[in-house]
Amino acid sequence: MSATLLYLDTIPGDAIQSLTLAGIRRYAEALGWNAAAVPDSESSPGAIKALLRARAPVAGCVVERSRAFASLAEKTGATCFVFETRAETEEERFGRLVRWVAGLPRRTAVFATNDFVARDVVSAARVVHLAIPHDLTVLGVDNNAGVCETSNPAISSILLDFERAGFAAARMIGMRAA
Repeated sequence: MSATLLYLDTIPGDAIQSLTLAGIRRYAEALGWNAAAVPDSESSPGAIKALLRARAPVAGCVVERSRAFASLAEKTGATCFVFETRAETEEERFGRLVRWVAGLPRRTAVFATNDFVARDVVSAARVVHLAIPHDLTVLGVDNNAGVCETSNPAISSILLDFERAGFAAARMIGMRAA
């Protein structure tokens, strides 16, 4: 029986996440393993437990990049404030984001997990009258021109090699499984 790598896919069908999954699949296939994407809507603790039983043996899971970034920042001695996602309405999430942004020290840089989150941070900063980039600097990931260029102010963003990142994440799991 072959092992399975799970990818906790927060936006099913998203082109960037499809590239990440392609990298995971490329590594998994080289080992004779399977790879499966798990939509965010199916990632409750109970659903994940059932999936782990159904797909056993599971070699590991590739999860959101925010956890890895926070871990690396802390290892360098930097202070990292993480805005955690929760099961809540968009209105509740935005209200919580506004309070989180208001509590950040001035001259803080926010590294958003994607450009949609970066846009929301910019909107939250506007609500609490923080000037970007003077009070708060925001950097997104994915380089989604439609989001970045229509934000006010425009969002700076980086484009990662997502296929390669997926492969590297899967390889790390494979090395630990060995």
